[in-house]
Amino acid sequence: ETQVLEKLNKFDFLEKIYVNKIIPSSININVSKTLIVGKTLIDGEKFYIGKNGKLIKLSQLVEKNNYSSVFGKFQIDEYLNLLNTLDSHQINIKEIKEYYFFKNKRWDLKFFNNVTLMLPSKNIEKSIIIYKKLLNNDKLLNVKIIDLRATNQIVLTKKNEKF
Repeated sequence: ETQVLEKLNKFDFLEKIYVNKIIPSSININVSKTLIVGKTLIDGEKFYIGKNGKLIKLSQLVEKNNYSSVFGKFQIDEYLNLLNTLDSHQINIKEIKEYYFFKNKRWDLKFFNNVTLMLPSKNIEKSIIIYKKLLNNDKLLNVKIIDLRATNQIVLTKKNEKF
């Protein structure tokens, strides 16, 4: 039973594994695949990011969906925490094209509509609440960047403005 479990644990795309020994000589195995929540590149190799907190080599899975790309040297837990925070505030993560993680532990989110949301390294939840309020504002129709990095400040860059 332990040997079977050890071999199955090598498959990073499995989330739940149940092995039951049925006497005298049978084993019942139930497994479930983890949810894929993104893709990333580490040292030139492409990986899927599993909700189970594991990196999954592309060779282990045949996936046809178009997952968000995650860039930077991040810990999977940091990314999963961000996804949970976004989800808890009803931000549709399927609308996010790319995630960028920076050394100072902050995220930029680029949406499919080409709007970039720049989050601070602290108080991410507060910033997401502010972002949600901004979404309901008609004046944001031409906005390209929403910068919430500075405390008590919102910087908006319009699509026709240059840096």
